[in-house]
Amino acid sequence: ASDMAKKTPEKTAEMIKDRASNQDEDLCRRSVESLRNTLRAVSTLGVEQRVCDEMEKRLSMLEGMWTSGKLSRPVQVYTDVLASALTDHDCDLAHEMHLKLMMDHVSEVRQWMVGVKRLIQEARNLPPKPKKAVTAETSKVEQTEQSPDMKNKEDEEENGIIDEKLDELKISDQVEKQAENPDETQGMGSTVENSADNGTEEDKVEQPTADSTYNGSDHLTAE
Repeated sequence: ASDMAKKTPEKTAEMIKDRASNQDEDLCRRSVESLRNTLRAVSTLGVEQRVCDEMEKRLSMLEGMWTSGKLSRPVQVYTDVLASALTDHDCDLAHEMHLKLMMDHVSEVRQWMVGVKRLIQEARNLPPKPKKAVTAETSKVEQTEQSPDMKNKEDEEENGIIDEKLDELKISDQVEKQAENPDETQGMGSTVENSADNGTEEDKVEQPTADSTYNGSDHLTAE
């Protein structure tokens, strides 16, 4: 292994390891298609037609060697990483893979790598890849993550609404109970009225009347 392996970033090393462990039968088609898509993109930048034709010729050579089994597994993996990097407009990573292929596997890649090297150079002139569109839902999630105070406020408001609903349910239960048992309420009222009536009759019994006083006076006079 060359010193380039030591210079490979950890993220790139993990990507290479993942691609190497994945037995993708469609790897050749996907890699070459990605390279051709990049070629079509750079052809719109005013690159001379003869240069584009030469790059296409080298890509066809790469495809022929790959499909005929003349490329080792490491070369296939590094070429796939290179193609993916160009798709992502990561020309630095693509250049890194190009150097690794040239230093470690020159006998397999020297016939077609000149065209890929030129493709990487022209791809540096492509406009930056547009960022992923931010949807309203994504924006809301980001705002929540960036503003925890807002989330706490929403939780407090939600708890307040729940408390209000519970109070309404308690009042409703009390009203329903009174409606279901009206006799108890009326019985309590009747008891109070009867007590008031009985008190009035007792008062009448205890108070002497004018007639009883007069009759007593007549009785004493007669004796």
